[in-house]
Amino acid sequence: MIMAFDSHKMRGMSPRQREAALAALANLLVEATEAAGKEEPHERA
Repeated sequence: MIMAFDSHKMRGMSPRQREAALAALANLLVEATEAAGKEEPHERA
């Protein structure tokens, strides 16, 4: 899977804004991974 972390939408952001957005995305992905790991096997799609 390829994810574009430097898309055209982010080019108008300052480096600080870009860093904050990427950190928020990384945190969200970690939380989603942890939540998926806590699901019961019958709840997984």
